[in-house]
Amino acid sequence: MKIKDTLLCEQPREKMASLGVRSLSNSELLAIILGSGTQGANVVEVCNDLLNCSGGTLAGLSAMTVESLSSVKGVGRIKALKVGATIELGRRFCSEQSPQTEAIIGPKIVYDIMLPIMKGLDKEEFWIMYLNAKNKVVKKEKLSTGGQSSTVIDVKILSRRALETRSSGIVMVHNHPSGDPTPSKADIKQTESVHNALKTFDICLLDHVIIGNGRFFSFAEEKTFEEE
Repeated sequence: MKIKDTLLCEQPREKMASLGVRSLSNSELLAIILGSGTQGANVVEVCNDLLNCSGGTLAGLSAMTVESLSSVKGVGRIKALKVGATIELGRRFCSEQSPQTEAIIGPKIVYDIMLPIMKGLDKEEFWIMYLNAKNKVVKKEKLSTGGQSSTVIDVKILSRRALETRSSGIVMVHNHPSGDPTPSKADIKQTESVHNALKTFDICLLDHVIIGNGRFFSFAEEKTFEEE
């Protein structure tokens, strides 16, 4: 690494040490992760190119595959893997947060809880929020991962997990990578199947929330199924 490039990388490190990590810009944080630039482009220039390729947003960056990250000049596969691992750590941090102390009284609360986990995903993920009698979250977990346009869940597994957690109710949540949260026919059919199965065990399906780009769809809010 050239002396100039070393100094450019050390600058955000020193800034972080003296002012704290929150004082760093996205580009400065990326500079610390990448560590160095390449021939003809220093680490700052590489980070700027990387952010430009992602549309200037972290959501865009998180949606980039290892291959697309690697294609940016100065990144390469090893650095792309570092970026991907960092983003995944952030997602896992969000997913293992302590259960919410406030009750789930509407889809906006569900959206606010799950958005940090699902934002920028390029594949559908299906999550379940298990609730106690006061509609507070006792646990949330990913039940399945699908493709870009669909994901399938096993109703028997979902019902068993709800019983194991002694849930009084659940909320189903999944994302649409397209950005449009409008439910598909498969989404509607799947929701009805879960709703009917859980009634057998006296467990309430409070809602099924589909997360899109900056908006969401709530089955309960739209009266797509009748709550118990």
